[in-house]
Amino acid sequence: TYRTQLGNNGANTVSAYFDGNSTTAFTVAGVRAAKHEEDINAGLNLVFEDAGSLFIGYQGTLRSGFNSHGLNLGIRLEF
Repeated sequence: TYRTQLGNNGANTVSAYFDGNSTTAFTVAGVRAAKHEEDINAGLNLVFEDAGSLFIGYQGTLRSGFNSHGLNLGIRLEF
């Protein structure tokens, strides 16, 4: 997926409270979104007739100032 920002860049902070109590305020600051971003998801699933399957997957986010990569793999057994 390719994304591009249209318009202005929104805020990168979120303010919140615990149980609606304003004395427990806290703010979380995130990484500001880039103008262009690529999101990549790819995977392979190898299925054996009655035995199960093996799988591997990749998830990535690429943008200026932030890159994230993830890999998951596993086995599924049928019995």
